[in-house]
Amino acid sequence: RRPDGARVALDLDTLTLAGRLCQEDFLLMAPGEPEFRLVAGVLCFPSRWSLSEKLGRPLTAIHGPVPIYDATMARRVNRVFAALAPERPLMRVNWLVAPTDRLRLAQREAEKAPHGGRDGGRDGRFWLRTERQTLRRLTITGAVVFTVKTTLTPLAALTQAQRGALGARLAEWPEADIAYRGGGAQHAAALAALDWCA
Repeated sequence: RRPDGARVALDLDTLTLAGRLCQEDFLLMAPGEPEFRLVAGVLCFPSRWSLSEKLGRPLTAIHGPVPIYDATMARRVNRVFAALAPERPLMRVNWLVAPTDRLRLAQREAEKAPHGGRDGGRDGRFWLRTERQTLRRLTITGAVVFTVKTTLTPLAALTQAQRGALGARLAEWPEADIAYRGGGAQHAAALAALDWCA
């Protein structure tokens, strides 16, 4: 029984069971030449992508739309995956500012979200979307489990110092990052929302 009271059958395959018992998304990356490939996953809360479009693809193809994921970054990421030890998982945090409080933000849902926010951000209704990401190598297969725990925080719930730091960070984004993360209207509305919350 889960904390929410739901009963989960324990005779499910491991990945499905993990997806039903944990709040994280689980993505399984198998070693391959020249890169690890996405071979399976339970993805409930994507951020502008879908499992079906990435399944079977190597790391570089998965990250193709990401502006900073160039050849140098690809080599670094491949080295991290190759050197990952089972007893030493890695963790990082990724973030973006979203005009919706929906946890599931697949590309088509993201396109339906109000890019300029509600009222162009002047009502402060934007959310800081954070992803706690972990990488853990499996001992027997050498595959890597990539987990993503997504949380949403209303911008209005951030402290003034946090909103100031976030606004400064957003203001220095290059055009490629702005386009990748929702476009100019959404970027301007996020900055307006931060001002509204001040």
